[in-house]
Amino acid sequence: MAQSLNNLANLYHDTGRYQEAEPLVEEAIGILDRHGQAPEMRYRAYWIRSEIKWATGRRKEAVADLEEALGTIEWLRARAAAEELRRAEFFATKMEPFELMVFWQAELGDAGGVFSAMERSRARVLLEQMELGGKDLLAGLPEAEAQALRQREAEAASRVLSLRKQLDLLATRKDLSEAEKAEEGRRLERELAQAQWQYMQVRAEVRAASPAYRLALQKERKPVGLEQVRSWAEKEKALVLEYLVASKSSYVLVVPAGGPVRVEKLSVSEAQAKLLEAGAGPLKEEVLEAILRGREEAPGAREGSKRKRAGLLEQLARADRAERSGPLGPKLRALWELLVPQLEREGLLAGQYERLVVVPDRALALLPFEVLVVSGGEPVRYLVDVGPAVLYAPFCTVLLQLEGREAAGAAQAKEPVLLVGHCQYRQAPQGSRQEVLEQLAARSVYARVGGRLEELPSTALELDWLNQVYQEVGQKGMCVGMWRAAACCILPRMGWWTRVGGTCLGLWR
Repeated sequence: MAQSLNNLANLYHDTGRYQEAEPLVEEAIGILDRHGQAPEMRYRAYWIRSEIKWATGRRKEAVADLEEALGTIEWLRARAAAEELRRAEFFATKMEPFELMVFWQAELGDAGGVFSAMERSRARVLLEQMELGGKDLLAGLPEAEAQALRQREAEAASRVLSLRKQLDLLATRKDLSEAEKAEEGRRLERELAQAQWQYMQVRAEVRAASPAYRLALQKERKPVGLEQVRSWAEKEKALVLEYLVASKSSYVLVVPAGGPVRVEKLSVSEAQAKLLEAGAGPLKEEVLEAILRGREEAPGAREGSKRKRAGLLEQLARADRAERSGPLGPKLRALWELLVPQLEREGLLAGQYERLVVVPDRALALLPFEVLVVSGGEPVRYLVDVGPAVLYAPFCTVLLQLEGREAAGAAQAKEPVLLVGHCQYRQAPQGSRQEVLEQLAARSVYARVGGRLEELPSTALELDWLNQVYQEVGQKGMCVGMWRAAACCILPRMGWWTRVGGTCLGLWR
C-alpha cells in the first residue's frame, strides 16, 4: 500500500501536481513510520515530501524532511554489505539527496549546513579502516571458525597474486607463440576475474563474522563541526577549499584563516568555455569530466566510428615543459580562475596562507592543483612555484582526525624506518644471473608496457630532510640512497658508503 501511494505521489510530483501529491505521500509516510519497516521506501517518501514543500515555499519544513531522509540513508548504509567496496557502491547510489541538501543550504546562505551535507556525502570506508587498523577482526570467534576463515582468505589472496604474476610474465615466455600467448592471456584474465570475485566473497564473510567490524559499522560517526575546521585553519594559517561536483551545478566551500566562511557556486564564463572547450554556465559534472578526461566526438563524414578528444589530464601527462607553458598554459590559467575564487587567488599569491587544503570531489581528485597556472607572463608561473604547500584530503573529518593523532609513545623501541630514494633506473644486462628476478621487478613490468622511469631531482636532499625529521621525534632512521658518486657530498651524516655497480650506496642511522 505504502509503495503504491509513494509511486503515485512521485508521479504527481514530477508533473508539478503538488496539491495532489502531498496527501498521498503523507499517507505513505504515516504507514511507514507506524510499522517501522521498508527504510528504502521511507527515505524516498521523505525526499519526495521535502521537494514538494520546497517547491511550495515551506523551506524550513523541506530541509527538516530532507534531513530525515539523509538520516535513513545513513542507517541503511551501516547495515549494507560487509565488504567495503560494495558498501561504498551502495552509498554512491544515494548521493542525490545529499547534493540537494547542499544546493538548498547554499541558497539559504547556511555555510554550516553546506559543510555538514558535504561531509556526510563522503563515503566512510576510510574512517572505518582507520579505526580497525591493527585489530584482529576475528578476535572473539571460536578458534576453529577463525582459523578456517583466515586460511580461506590467505588462499584466495595467494591465488590472485599468482595469477597476476603469471600475467605479468606472459610477455617474456619463450615457449609460446604470439597466438598462444594471446590465448593464454585471455584464459589468465578470466581466471583472475574469478579469483578476485572469490577473494571479495571471503573478505565479506570475514567481516560479516567479525564482532569488531559489526560494531565499527554501527558506530555513529558524526562529521566534525565547521567551527573545528575554522579553528584548525586559523591555527595552521591554512585555506581550506572543499568541493562538491554534481550533475546540475558545483560548489566550493571556502574556509580561510582569519576570514569568514562562505559558499561559492562554480560557473564557467564564456572566455573560460572557449579555452577549455566546454559549455558556459554552471560547472556540471559532465562538463568537468569533459575538461579533465576528454569526450567522445561525433565521427566526421569519412569516419566510421567516434573518436575521443584527449582531456586536459591526458594532455598534461604527455606534454613536455614547453607544451605546458605554451598551448596548455591558457587552459591551466582558466582552470585556476574557475576553481579558486578571486579573493583566495589573491591571498594565495600574496603569501597570506601557509597551507592550501583541497578536498576534491569526483574528477577533481585527479587534478594536481600545483600545475595550475597563476600567471601567464614570461616565464609562466605555476601554483607550485609561488603558492604554499598543497595538502589533499578525502574530507575534513579524516583530515582533523589524522592531524589530531598523537605520535606513538613506543616509537623509539621500534625497528628503524627504512628510506630509499634517488635510484638509478636501468635494465639488467641480458643473460645475467639476475634476469629472472629482473622480470619480476615492477620496473620491468612497467617497461614492457611502454613506461619509462626517470630520475627525480633533489630526492637525495629529501632523504636527508626526512632523516632529520625522524631524529627530531626520537625515531631511529635507516636511509638507503643510490646516486651518482659526484653527489655523495650532499649527505654529510652518512655512517658509511660504498660503490655498487656505478652508483653509491649510502646507509646511516
